[in-house]
Amino acid sequence: MLELHFNRFLLRAGVPTLGFDSVKCNEASKIYKLYRLLDIPQFFINAYREVPSREQLEKLAETFADSREVLSRRLEELSAYTSRWAPHFFDPEVVFPRRRG
Repeated sequence: MLELHFNRFLLRAGVPTLGFDSVKCNEASKIYKLYRLLDIPQFFINAYREVPSREQLEKLAETFADSREVLSRRLEELSAYTSRWAPHFFDPEVVFPRRRG
């Protein structure tokens, strides 16, 4: 679990961060789910399937700057969603909107 929280911390700070996990199915990885939620699944590496070379990792990390705007926008959206709906999390009468896509 430490890796998940560390990824969240670094991504929130805008630090180029590649997420690693070694699961058979990406959907079983909390790190993958985080990256997918943030609209940056291309930065998730499934080490069970393949271990990229250092050159491949460096090349991927270089493209992180291109995704900073997407990441910042998505973090703002999630923050606004949380601020709006957090007071109602335990209210059974509230129907939460689903994310499109």
